[in-house]
Amino acid sequence: MFDIDRLHFVYPEEWMRVESEDGNSLSIYSNLERLEAELLQHAPQDEAQIRQFMHAVRSLSRTILE
Repeated sequence: MFDIDRLHFVYPEEWMRVESEDGNSLSIYSNLERLEAELLQHAPQDEAQIRQFMHAVRSLSRTILE
């Protein structure tokens, strides 16, 4: 048994980073504004799809799972 109140949870801002062989990287952030900016920086031509995706993520993040 353990006391869950004594556990320390870590929530890193950079959740994951994907790096290519040529040194390019894409960071996946837990902060949705930073994530959106990162995606737009790497694929500005996909702005409409990125904004639609981020809208869906934001909507889901506000949903209480029952």
